[in-house]
Amino acid sequence: MIQLLNTLHAAAVTHSVKLIEAGFTQAKIDGIAALKEKLAAADNAQEMAKKKRPSVTQERIATLNKCYEILQQVSKAGKIIFANDRAKYDQYLLPNERTQKKEEPAAPPVS
Repeated sequence: MIQLLNTLHAAAVTHSVKLIEAGFTQAKIDGIAALKEKLAAADNAQEMAKKKRPSVTQERIATLNKCYEILQQVSKAGKIIFANDRAKYDQYLLPNERTQKKEEPAAPPVS
């Protein structure tokens, strides 16, 4: 898109006399260059943000892991406290513990 705007501006400058006669103002011609510069700046900002993404992701994961460690401690305490109350016990299960199904032991092979 930046290259298209660059080419468009160059063509508009080359044919500016005819464009102005047809009602396309010099301000609009100059606006093409300004738009190209604005788009180039936005593209550069996006590329810089993409380069920062891995470090930001690493920080987010570390923060979430700290939260999860606290939740594990609360879950363990809840399981101990409510060992005899199944409804309350289930409230302290972590999400992955709720979806896991306990496997039945495999039957011995018949000979």
